[in-house]
Amino acid sequence: MFKCPKCGFEDAPLWKASKWRRYSVYCNREELEREDPDLLGALSVSPDGWVFRAPYWYKITKNGRVIYRVLEMGRSEFRGHGFTERPKPPRAESLDKFPHEGKI
Repeated sequence: MFKCPKCGFEDAPLWKASKWRRYSVYCNREELEREDPDLLGALSVSPDGWVFRAPYWYKITKNGRVIYRVLEMGRSEFRGHGFTERPKPPRAESLDKFPHEGKI
């Protein structure tokens, strides 16, 4: 749970810090259903699984069990990298790092 040291704002306890994604928090479907059923309904009917409620973007996973919350400025990174921390380099680029000519 987040608490601002300056203003004392406390975030809802259902949001947990993601171990794998920077700048995002997550919750389970059951928790969101109990705390904010309107948001869950909007996510369920969203064609791409994204819903914006200032200042956050909410994303529901394909199986519908986990909901991620990302700040508006972090959405482009989240969409670009999916659910991994860093993008993997293209295969050709990674092979160039290890010269293998003449070694088999």
